Formats: sequence, structure tokens, C-alpha cells
Amino acid sequence: MTMTEDKRIQKPRGPIKELKGPTVVRYDEATRFLWGDSEGGHVNDLIYGGGSRISSFMYTLPPGGSFRASKTWKPKYDEHRLYYVYQGMLVAHEPETGQIAVAHEGEAVFWKGDKYHFCYNPGQKETLILDVWAPGGFPLDLVELELSLQKPDLEEIVNGRFDLLGKWPMSRPQYEKESWNNGDMMTITRADCLHVLSGHDHPLLVDIFCSTEEFTNGYIDVPPGFLSDG
Repeated sequence: MTMTEDKRIQKPRGPIKELKGPTVVRYDEATRFLWGDSEGGHVNDLIYGGGSRISSFMYTLPPGGSFRASKTWKPKYDEHRLYYVYQGMLVAHEPETGQIAVAHEGEAVFWKGDKYHFCYNPGQKETLILDVWAPGGFPLDLVELELSLQKPDLEEIVNGRFDLLGKWPMSRPQYEKESWNNGDMMTITRADCLHVLSGHDHPLLVDIFCSTEEFTNGYIDVPPGFLSDG
């Protein structure tokens, strides 16, 4: 791909459709956007909309696909963020620290704070991700490319927590405690969720992946024909 083609692809993401409250946005109503360039990789975004408190979209990565940082596109945001894997698998990577989290279908990756993140799909089928973040991160009408130019460059890439070699898995309890406290990328499985019931006569099981001062994200399975007052 030539530089000219890259420039043509780099259209502004904003403005994101503002949602005032609970809103049904169907798959074919989402805004399609190709994030990235040939240097850092491309991501197919399906933008459903956002508000001042929380935003969400979906994105896909083909088998062997990835996104990283380039001189123009810098995936660095100060947010609370959850990546839920609908299909395939995802390797999420904090390049500044070497922290890596791996999530398979039905699992999620959570982190918070101002940090770079890369993602990879090492699997053999397309990965489909639900991406939810809070707060909004930037105004809905802001062009993301303008924001990227204000971010610091990534100086060094660390490809793993090599500091733990020679003491794993003995150091795992301390590693997990520090990672959760620091807001580092961590995998959350369904078994790790906080489980609550919604409803009285016909309650639904709600699996809460994360609940912070910024947002709460959970999973509800409603089978066909199932009645609930939750």
C-alpha cells in the first residue's frame, strides 16, 4: 500500500453518533470505519455511538491480523476499558510494560489508565470484539487523528514480563495483586465474574465482568421464549 493510499484511508472517525440514553442500534446501522495505516495495521470498526459517560463499538481482526502504533495512529487512551471476545481469540499487549492478556470466546480483557495498547489475533478465524470504554475519552466531534498528533511517541516496546522469568508460577499471586491494583491488562473469565440475579419470579443470571467508578459491564443470556421480570 502506498503512502497516498494510506492518506486516503485516514478519514476522521468523528463525529460519533451521540446517544442520549438506552438505544437500540442494529448491526447494519453502525458506522463503518477503517482505523490505522499500513505501518501500524488496520482495524475494521463498527461504531454504534457514544455519550459523555460511556461509548462502545465493535471491531474485527482477521486471522494473523493486529494493530500497533505508527507515527500517525497511536492507540493510547486514558480510560477504563473492556474488550469482550464474541468470536475467536485476542492477545492484548501493553508495549511499555510487557503486560499481556489472552482472552478466548466468552472472555474479556480489562484495564484502566493512560497507556498504549496493541492487539493481535494469532488464531485461525476472525476475531470479533465488543469494545466499551468510559469516560468518553474525547469529545464526540473531535477528529481522532488530531488527538493522535498530541500523544507522545512510543519509545520502547517490551514483548513480555521477562522480569518474572525464573520465578513463575511462584510469583503469580503477587503478580496478579499488583496488576489488578495498577489497572494493568488482565483476563476475566466467566468464572471470575461477580454473579448476581436480576428479577424475582423469573430471575436472570447476570455475570458482571467489571464494575468501577466509571462503568459496569456484564453479560446476560436470554434463551428464546424465556420470560423474565429482571
